[in-house]
Amino acid sequence: MTKQEYLLAVINAMPDREMGRGIKAMIENNQLEEHTIDALVVIFRKTAEKMANIIKKHNLIEAIEAIENLNTKKTQQAKQDKSDLEKLDNMLNDF
Repeated sequence: MTKQEYLLAVINAMPDREMGRGIKAMIENNQLEEHTIDALVVIFRKTAEKMANIIKKHNLIEAIEAIENLNTKKTQQAKQDKSDLEKLDNMLNDF
């Protein structure tokens, strides 16, 4: 994949393609100098890496919250079970 193909692929993958419309036209018409293309590749790669890290962090936070919710429910259930067992023990002792 050439640098130009990479840039076009990233622009086409953007949710809001209007943002990259001007750059896309310049790339397609070979109007950018090589150093400009190199700079854009670096910018796009850093941005893609940053977004990937943000997404990973978000997914990790969601996973941690889900585990915490499960642990809370498990603790609550354990307390309820203990209370129920104590009630049963008391009923058996009273019987």
